Amino acid sequence: MTTAATAPPERSYKAMAATVPANGIKARAAGPKQKVEKQCVDGNWAVAHAAYRMNDVAYIFPITPASPMGENVDAWSAQHKENLWGQELKVLEMQSEAGAAGALHGALVSGSVATTFTSSQGLLLYIPNLYKIAGELLPTVIHVASRALAGQALSIYGDHSDSMLLRG
Repeated sequence: MTTAATAPPERSYKAMAATVPANGIKARAAGPKQKVEKQCVDGNWAVAHAAYRMNDVAYIFPITPASPMGENVDAWSAQHKENLWGQELKVLEMQSEAGAAGALHGALVSGSVATTFTSSQGLLLYIPNLYKIAGELLPTVIHVASRALAGQALSIYGDHSDSMLLRG
């Protein structure tokens, strides 16, 4: 039997809910106002920035027009910048697109938050691994700089034939 002096404080659902904001994210303590620096960037930089901040590992292989994304994350990793979780993104440059796809699959199976960057013909080399990744319900984001697939010769035209091919 507990007495009034030793009884634990009553914690109702309403009292607990009042301590957590509606969105579930606790706000940081108010500090000095930070200066916001604005800059104009292209799409590859913006994608690379988001990918760097949210992943554990990135497998890259330079292929135009996706090369700047891989180059940016590689440069930031070399500068030892931290991502959202306070760790440095591990960037591995592979010898082929198929190697990047296989390494991505292996990292996802091990539980890593992993990503890669590709376009056009390189994306076609991902297809066998994409079936495995999808079949195993492994979450990932593959950043695709869409470009026309080559027919008789290499194509530099921008369209979505590479991405649409994978919709199957």
